[in-house]
Amino acid sequence: MKVSRVVAFAALCILCTGVAVYSAWYWMPGMAPSGFEPLRNGFGPTLLGLHAGSASLALLAGPWQLHGPLRAARPGLHRLLGRLYAVAVATGGLSGLALAAGSLWGPVVQAGFGSLAVIWLGVTGLGVRAALKRDFPSHRRWMVRSVALTFGALALRVEMPLLIASGLSFQTTYEIVSFLAWVPHLLIAEIWLNTSRLRAASAHRSG
Repeated sequence: MKVSRVVAFAALCILCTGVAVYSAWYWMPGMAPSGFEPLRNGFGPTLLGLHAGSASLALLAGPWQLHGPLRAARPGLHRLLGRLYAVAVATGGLSGLALAAGSLWGPVVQAGFGSLAVIWLGVTGLGVRAALKRDFPSHRRWMVRSVALTFGALALRVEMPLLIASGLSFQTTYEIVSFLAWVPHLLIAEIWLNTSRLRAASAHRSG
């Protein structure tokens, strides 16, 4: 079981790194294509690079924030990565909210990605607040939700080509993915948190 967890964690880190590297062309000057949709709204040219860079940083740091052995062995490093993650989410969430508001793909896309930005900022902020109050059980629960939303960047890169390959138009695909990329992740996180809480309560009663 331990080996499978190590393999799964390594695979997750590789995926996150791959998406972060792939996303570099969004923030490298002159690399994004001229017809790229975020560049065609009022906020795109200014905020696209900021959003891509900060979201990539959150994606790289996210898995390590949930890594129990690192948290136990190197609490100082955990706190440092946590601060970097929180700043990255704040920057990525605010810029993502502006990009969603300026999207040219209609109200569904605006609502989907806009909701993601607001909830991402909210749960991360509550996680930081809990850490400052030294309420670490609540901090971990909020950060599980936050990282689950961060992983929406992974789902986005998988779902978009699959839906387009199935014959859907880009408009329909983008509308679906604006919710599909993150709502299931948040639901899975909530199920996992509730299951863990019930197991802990059952173990406590048995003890």
